[in-house]
Amino acid sequence: MKKLAVLLAALLIVACSSTKPTPTPAPAPTNNSTSKPAATTTTASSAAAASTSANSMSSADAAATAKLADEIQKIQPGSDAASAANLAAEIMKLHKESVYFDYDKYDLKPEFRNIVDMQAASFKSRKNTALVLEGNADERGSAAYNMALGEKRANSVKKALVILGVPASKVKVVSFGNTRPKLACHEEKCWEENRRVDFVFKQK
Repeated sequence: MKKLAVLLAALLIVACSSTKPTPTPAPAPTNNSTSKPAATTTTASSAAAASTSANSMSSADAAATAKLADEIQKIQPGSDAASAANLAAEIMKLHKESVYFDYDKYDLKPEFRNIVDMQAASFKSRKNTALVLEGNADERGSAAYNMALGEKRANSVKKALVILGVPASKVKVVSFGNTRPKLACHEEKCWEENRRVDFVFKQK
Protein backbone atom coordinates (compact mmCIF):
# COMPACT_ATOMS: atom_id res chain seq x y z
CA MET A 1 0.00 0.00 0.00
CA LYS A 2 2.83 2.41 0.89
CA LYS A 3 4.58 1.77 -2.43
CA LEU A 4 1.33 2.40 -4.30
CA ALA A 5 0.84 5.68 -2.44
CA VAL A 6 4.38 6.83 -3.31
CA LEU A 7 3.90 5.92 -6.96
CA LEU A 8 0.53 7.71 -7.05
CA ALA A 9 2.23 10.86 -5.75
CA ALA A 10 4.85 10.56 -8.49
CA LEU A 11 2.18 10.08 -11.14
CA LEU A 12 0.29 13.13 -9.93
CA ILE A 13 3.50 15.17 -10.14
CA VAL A 14 3.99 13.99 -13.72
CA ALA A 15 0.39 14.80 -14.58
CA CYS A 16 0.29 18.25 -12.96
CA SER A 17 3.82 19.61 -13.18
CA SER A 18 4.62 22.65 -15.35
CA THR A 19 7.50 22.75 -17.82
CA LYS A 20 9.58 24.65 -15.27
CA PRO A 21 10.93 22.18 -12.72
CA THR A 22 11.15 23.05 -9.04
CA PRO A 23 14.85 23.19 -8.13
CA THR A 24 15.93 20.72 -5.49
CA PRO A 25 18.80 21.87 -3.27
CA ALA A 26 21.75 19.53 -3.36
CA PRO A 27 22.85 18.05 -0.02
CA ALA A 28 25.98 19.63 1.41
CA PRO A 29 28.96 17.30 1.00
CA THR A 30 30.65 16.24 4.20
CA ASN A 31 33.94 15.46 2.50
CA ASN A 32 35.07 16.98 -0.81
CA SER A 33 37.14 13.97 -1.70
CA THR A 34 34.22 11.52 -1.47
CA SER A 35 31.15 13.52 -2.51
CA LYS A 36 31.61 13.18 -6.28
CA PRO A 37 32.21 9.39 -6.30
CA ALA A 38 29.15 8.91 -4.06
CA ALA A 39 26.93 10.82 -6.50
CA THR A 40 28.38 8.87 -9.40
CA THR A 41 27.69 5.59 -7.60
CA THR A 42 24.07 6.60 -6.91
CA THR A 43 23.48 7.54 -10.56
CA ALA A 44 25.17 4.36 -11.72
CA SER A 45 22.99 2.29 -9.39
CA SER A 46 19.83 3.95 -10.69
CA ALA A 47 20.88 3.40 -14.26
CA ALA A 48 21.73 -0.23 -13.52
CA ALA A 49 18.34 -0.76 -11.88
CA ALA A 50 16.58 0.76 -14.86
CA SER A 51 18.63 -1.40 -17.23
CA THR A 52 17.86 -4.56 -15.24
CA SER A 53 14.15 -3.72 -15.24
CA ALA A 54 14.19 -3.10 -19.01
CA ASN A 55 16.04 -6.38 -19.66
CA SER A 56 13.29 -8.34 -17.87
CA MET A 57 10.60 -6.94 -20.20
CA SER A 58 9.48 -8.08 -23.61
CA SER A 59 10.79 -6.00 -26.52
CA ALA A 60 7.37 -4.35 -26.92
CA ASP A 61 7.19 -3.44 -23.23
CA ALA A 62 10.78 -2.18 -23.27
CA ALA A 63 10.00 0.08 -26.24
CA ALA A 64 6.84 1.38 -24.56
CA THR A 65 8.80 2.01 -21.34
CA ALA A 66 11.50 3.94 -23.20
CA LYS A 67 8.87 6.05 -24.93
CA LEU A 68 7.15 6.77 -21.62
CA ALA A 69 10.49 7.74 -20.05
CA ASP A 70 10.97 10.26 -22.87
CA GLU A 71 7.50 11.68 -22.18
CA ILE A 72 8.35 12.03 -18.47
CA GLN A 73 11.55 13.91 -19.26
CA LYS A 74 9.67 16.28 -21.58
CA ILE A 75 7.14 17.02 -18.85
CA GLN A 76 9.86 17.30 -16.21
CA PRO A 77 12.99 18.59 -17.98
CA GLY A 78 14.95 18.57 -14.73
CA SER A 79 14.64 14.82 -14.23
CA ASP A 80 17.62 12.65 -15.16
CA ALA A 81 17.35 9.72 -17.54
CA ALA A 82 17.73 7.06 -14.84
CA SER A 83 14.95 8.52 -12.67
CA ALA A 84 12.63 8.87 -15.67
CA ALA A 85 13.38 5.27 -16.71
CA ASN A 86 12.68 3.97 -13.20
CA LEU A 87 9.38 5.86 -12.96
CA ALA A 88 8.39 4.65 -16.44
CA ALA A 89 9.15 1.06 -15.41
CA GLU A 90 6.97 1.44 -12.30
CA ILE A 91 4.13 2.85 -14.39
CA MET A 92 4.40 -0.01 -16.87
CA LYS A 93 4.32 -2.47 -13.95
CA LEU A 94 1.20 -0.70 -12.68
CA HIS A 95 -0.44 -1.13 -16.08
CA LYS A 96 -0.28 -4.89 -15.59
CA GLU A 97 -2.25 -4.70 -12.34
CA SER A 98 -5.80 -6.02 -12.49
CA VAL A 99 -8.96 -5.41 -10.48
CA TYR A 100 -10.56 -8.54 -9.02
CA PHE A 101 -14.18 -9.32 -8.13
CA ASP A 102 -16.16 -11.62 -5.88
CA TYR A 103 -18.05 -14.57 -7.35
CA ASP A 104 -21.03 -13.47 -9.46
CA LYS A 105 -20.41 -9.80 -8.57
CA TYR A 106 -19.39 -6.76 -10.57
CA ASP A 107 -19.25 -4.01 -7.94
CA LEU A 108 -15.79 -2.50 -7.37
CA LYS A 109 -14.31 -3.70 -4.08
CA PRO A 110 -12.82 -1.02 -1.76
CA GLU A 111 -9.41 -2.72 -1.64
CA PHE A 112 -8.97 -2.20 -5.39
CA ARG A 113 -9.89 1.49 -5.50
CA ASN A 114 -6.26 2.49 -4.96
CA ILE A 115 -5.31 0.64 -8.16
CA VAL A 116 -8.08 2.41 -10.07
CA ASP A 117 -6.91 5.75 -8.63
CA MET A 118 -3.38 5.12 -9.83
CA GLN A 119 -4.46 3.85 -13.23
CA ALA A 120 -6.49 7.06 -13.65
CA ALA A 121 -3.53 9.25 -12.66
CA SER A 122 -1.22 7.36 -15.01
CA PHE A 123 -3.67 7.55 -17.90
CA LYS A 124 -4.32 11.30 -17.48
CA SER A 125 -0.57 11.98 -17.47
CA ARG A 126 -0.15 10.51 -20.96
CA LYS A 127 -1.20 11.95 -24.29
CA ASN A 128 -2.28 10.07 -27.41
CA THR A 129 -3.17 7.01 -25.38
CA ALA A 130 -6.38 4.97 -25.32
CA LEU A 131 -7.47 2.52 -22.66
CA VAL A 132 -9.21 -0.82 -23.13
CA LEU A 133 -10.83 -2.47 -20.11
CA GLU A 134 -11.00 -6.24 -20.56
CA GLY A 135 -13.63 -7.94 -18.41
CA ASN A 136 -13.26 -11.61 -17.44
CA ALA A 137 -15.16 -14.26 -15.50
CA ASP A 138 -14.40 -17.69 -14.10
CA GLU A 139 -15.61 -20.87 -15.79
CA ARG A 140 -18.83 -21.31 -13.81
CA GLY A 141 -22.04 -20.28 -15.55
CA SER A 142 -23.00 -20.26 -19.22
CA ALA A 143 -20.85 -18.63 -21.87
CA ALA A 144 -23.46 -15.95 -22.50
CA TYR A 145 -23.86 -15.18 -18.79
CA ASN A 146 -20.10 -14.88 -18.28
CA MET A 147 -19.75 -12.64 -21.32
CA ALA A 148 -22.35 -10.27 -19.86
CA LEU A 149 -20.73 -10.45 -16.41
CA GLY A 150 -17.32 -9.57 -17.82
CA GLU A 151 -18.82 -6.54 -19.55
CA LYS A 152 -20.52 -5.38 -16.33
CA ARG A 153 -17.22 -5.66 -14.47
CA ALA A 154 -15.38 -3.63 -17.09
CA ASN A 155 -18.14 -1.01 -17.07
CA SER A 156 -17.91 -0.80 -13.28
CA VAL A 157 -14.22 0.08 -13.55
CA LYS A 158 -14.90 2.52 -16.39
CA LYS A 159 -17.49 4.35 -14.27
CA ALA A 160 -14.93 4.73 -11.45
CA LEU A 161 -12.31 6.05 -13.88
CA VAL A 162 -14.73 8.59 -15.38
CA ILE A 163 -15.57 9.86 -11.89
CA LEU A 164 -11.82 10.41 -11.42
CA GLY A 165 -11.67 12.57 -14.56
CA VAL A 166 -10.76 10.09 -17.29
CA PRO A 167 -12.65 10.98 -20.52
CA ALA A 168 -15.27 8.30 -21.22
CA SER A 169 -14.57 8.63 -24.94
CA LYS A 170 -11.01 7.38 -24.43
CA VAL A 171 -12.04 4.20 -22.60
CA LYS A 172 -13.29 1.13 -24.45
CA VAL A 173 -14.96 -1.83 -22.74
CA VAL A 174 -14.67 -5.41 -23.99
CA SER A 175 -15.57 -8.74 -22.42
CA PHE A 176 -13.90 -12.10 -22.86
CA GLY A 177 -16.21 -13.91 -20.46
CA ASN A 178 -14.50 -17.13 -19.35
CA THR A 179 -12.49 -17.56 -22.56
CA ARG A 180 -9.20 -16.07 -21.27
CA PRO A 181 -8.45 -17.59 -17.86
CA LYS A 182 -5.26 -16.52 -16.13
CA LEU A 183 -5.16 -19.86 -14.30
CA ALA A 184 -6.74 -23.08 -15.55
CA CYS A 185 -7.50 -25.28 -12.53
CA HIS A 186 -11.09 -25.98 -11.44
CA GLU A 187 -11.05 -24.60 -7.90
CA GLU A 188 -11.26 -21.28 -6.07
CA LYS A 189 -7.54 -20.46 -6.19
CA CYS A 190 -7.85 -20.27 -9.98
CA TRP A 191 -11.37 -18.89 -10.18
CA GLU A 192 -10.45 -15.87 -8.05
CA GLU A 193 -7.66 -15.01 -10.51
CA ASN A 194 -10.07 -15.19 -13.44
CA ARG A 195 -12.73 -12.84 -12.03
CA ARG A 196 -10.95 -9.68 -13.09
CA VAL A 197 -10.65 -6.60 -15.29
CA ASP A 198 -7.35 -6.00 -17.07
CA PHE A 199 -6.07 -2.60 -18.18
CA VAL A 200 -4.63 -2.37 -21.71
CA PHE A 201 -3.08 0.95 -22.72
CA LYS A 202 -2.65 1.63 -26.43
CA GLN A 203 -0.77 4.40 -28.17
CA LYS A 204 -2.77 6.16 -30.87
